[in-house]
Amino acid sequence: MAGPCPDDFAAMADELGFSCADVQPLVNVRNPLGLENWTLPVVEALLVSLAIAAAVHAVRRWRAGDVTPSALWPGSVVYLLVMEPPVSFPAQFGIADHLKTAFVHNVFTVEFMFDRMPLYILCLYPAMAVLSYESVRSLGVFRRRGVLIGAVCVGFVHHCFYEIFDQLGPQLRWWAWNPDEKNIAAVIGSAPVSSVFMFATVGPAALTYLVRTLVTDRPARGGLGVLGGVVLSGVLTTVVVLIAGIPGIVAGMIGGDPDTTAQTVVMMALVAVFAAVALSVLPTEWRRNRSAGAGPGEGGHSEDDTARPYAVAAAVAYCVVFAVLWASELPGLLSGSVDERLAANVPYTLACFVLVIVFTAAVATGGRVDAPREPAVESETV
Repeated sequence: MAGPCPDDFAAMADELGFSCADVQPLVNVRNPLGLENWTLPVVEALLVSLAIAAAVHAVRRWRAGDVTPSALWPGSVVYLLVMEPPVSFPAQFGIADHLKTAFVHNVFTVEFMFDRMPLYILCLYPAMAVLSYESVRSLGVFRRRGVLIGAVCVGFVHHCFYEIFDQLGPQLRWWAWNPDEKNIAAVIGSAPVSSVFMFATVGPAALTYLVRTLVTDRPARGGLGVLGGVVLSGVLTTVVVLIAGIPGIVAGMIGGDPDTTAQTVVMMALVAVFAAVALSVLPTEWRRNRSAGAGPGEGGHSEDDTARPYAVAAAVAYCVVFAVLWASELPGLLSGSVDERLAANVPYTLACFVLVIVFTAAVATGGRVDAPREPAVESETV
C-alpha cells in the first residue's frame, strides 16, 4: 500500500534505491541478501545482537537487585518512539512548516512504520544506552560521584561510541540526510552538529539521570513504580533533548539564514563540557580502583561481576565490526573517491575509536561492580 510520501522523502528514497509507493504500514520483512550493499545486514546483525545481549545482561542485573539496566533498555525505546515519529512524519504531526523530512533510512531486513523505522535503529538505542551506562558504573562513578556526574560521563562515553556509527552511515547508504533542511545545515563531517550534540550526547545523559532518579532510587521512597518511571523517563528525555538544542538552534538562526558556524560553536562547546567532565572523572576513578584493588564484595561491592565482562565483550564486538566497516572505505578514502565530508572527519572518528578502546581497557583493568543497594549518599546527591 502507499504510505505518506512527501516529495523530499521520495527523492531521497529514490537516491537510496527504494520507493515509498509500496510499503507495509506495520512491518515489512526483506531478504537480507538483497539489500543495497553487504554492510547493511552486517550492521543490522551487530546491533540486534548487542540489544539482545544488553537485555540478557539487564535481566541478570535485575535478579541481582539492580533495576537500572532493565529500566534503561525500554526507557530508551520509549524515548525513540516519542522522538522519531514527528521527525519521520512532519506533515502528519502538523510541523511541516518548521521541519522538512530531515533524513531517510534505507530499507533493511526488518522495517516498521511505513519503512521509516528499521529494526536495527530500535536496537541501537537500548544497546548503546546499557553499554555506556555499565561502562561508567563499573568504574564506581555513580557510587562515588553521584548521579549527575555519572550521567554526564555516560553521555560522553555514548557520544564516542555513537559517532563511530553516525559518521559512517551516510557513506555506506544506511541513511541520507536532507541537504535542504535548514535545522541540520551545520555539520561535523558526515553528521549534523545537532545529532552530535543532542542525540549522541545529551539524550543518553538525560535518560540515565532520569532513570536513576525516577526508577532506581524510587523503591525506597515510594512513588511511580518501575513502569511509570520508565515511561516518564523516556518522555522527559525527549523534552530535555529539545530544550538543550535551543541555544544552538537560536544561535544558528540569528540574522535569518542558518549561521552554521555559530550553531557549531555553541553545540560543540557544550559537547566539550561533557568531555571535560568525563576525561577528568573516569581516569581518576580508574586509578582509584587500581590502587585499592578490586575483589568480590570489597567495599560493599556485589559478588555479581557481570557488568565488567558484558561491557568489555560488547565494546570489543562493536569496535571490531566497525573497524572492518571503516576499513572497507579505506580504498575510497585513499583515492579521494568517497564523500569529502567523510574524509574530512576521519580524525574525529579516529579520536572516538581511541577513546572507546581506552574506556574499554579501563573497564577491563579497573572496573568494579557497585552493590545492588548503593549507599545512601547517592540518594542524597539526587
